[in-house]
Amino acid sequence: MVSFRQPFAWSGPGTRWDEESALSILHLIENHTLDAATAALLWLFVERKASLIVAAPPRLAGKTTMLTALIGLRRPDVQLAYTRGQQEDFSFLREMEPSKTYILCNEISPHLPTYLWGERVLTLFQSVARGYSLGSTMHADSPQEVVDDLRHAEVAVPPELLRHLALVVNLETGYTRSGILRRVREVWMQEADTQSNSLSFRAIAQWEPGNDSFVVDTSPSGVEALRNRLGLQGDLEAELRRHQQALEAWLKEGVRGYGDVRKRVAAFMRGSSA
Repeated sequence: MVSFRQPFAWSGPGTRWDEESALSILHLIENHTLDAATAALLWLFVERKASLIVAAPPRLAGKTTMLTALIGLRRPDVQLAYTRGQQEDFSFLREMEPSKTYILCNEISPHLPTYLWGERVLTLFQSVARGYSLGSTMHADSPQEVVDDLRHAEVAVPPELLRHLALVVNLETGYTRSGILRRVREVWMQEADTQSNSLSFRAIAQWEPGNDSFVVDTSPSGVEALRNRLGLQGDLEAELRRHQQALEAWLKEGVRGYGDVRKRVAAFMRGSSA
């Protein structure tokens, strides 16, 4: 039996995850999959253990690569538990503290037995409602497609559990003369509205294909929505700047490796609590 502490078919059946070869968030900023401002925004969510799904319709869009890079920004005290597809029995929940655990699922879909589907997905979201956090990938082009798949009759995750999903990160893939183009097309945040029966997502960052740039929503309503979702009492824009400046400084210093980024995040968090 594969340990829940080890990645399981993480990049596809028969694959093994290797920290040395994994792309960090700094690699993805460098290759312009996203910019430092968007990465800083995502970091704020991961730092607070927000549940998220990275989604795109095609294969090889970079979903697992993006999820892996984002989870590398988690707090040092947060541990990872990897699901094992249709073998999963969630016995690991007895050993892991909800407030300090990200449950990572390689993919939510019925396509392969190494992926999670059916009642196991419902169990996954019930665990999130208990305080665990979720990171996964899906084949979907929008938050609505994500929700539709999660409410499929074979899965049937109810709206009250889906409310625990904070982010959907949609990726765009295209082809250029120099190769495959991958971009974070939109970052969608589920708004913290407990009064409505519907699930509402708001684009808080998006890619502008015309000039190949990224825009983070810093409008008054956008900032207020972010503060509500993050539960942030302080200056949101100052926090975003602080995280962005850290990423830019590490890039300038030549930091790239996944393990090196983990060390920098730990030092950053120690400085924040000093």
